[in-house]
Amino acid sequence: AEVNHIDTHHSSYTSLQYSSLDRHILHFNTYSSLVIYFSSILITRHILFFFNIYLNVFILLCHVFQQFLFFILFVYFLFLVDHFIMVLMRLHDIVYSMTHARHIIGVTSFSC
Repeated sequence: AEVNHIDTHHSSYTSLQYSSLDRHILHFNTYSSLVIYFSSILITRHILFFFNIYLNVFILLCHVFQQFLFFILFVYFLFLVDHFIMVLMRLHDIVYSMTHARHIIGVTSFSC
């Protein structure tokens, strides 16, 4: 009975030792997970802060490029309108020379 008592005492001691070790591991895991959590929050906020700056710079550049592109398209549109008006004037000259003029058709040069 005494040996059995020693065994149960030893087993309860080892289980208590294991439980305290588990508690230490649990505390360490909790602390490390908290450290990882807060550091990830800080790193994420840092990354998001710089990403926000880069995003704002990119949006600003897109705005500038958009205005520049609109300017180029507007100039190109004016050029196309001018070209279209010139073509219409030449067509009008050809039609006028075909209907009203008495000279040979084809003297008026039609070139775009």
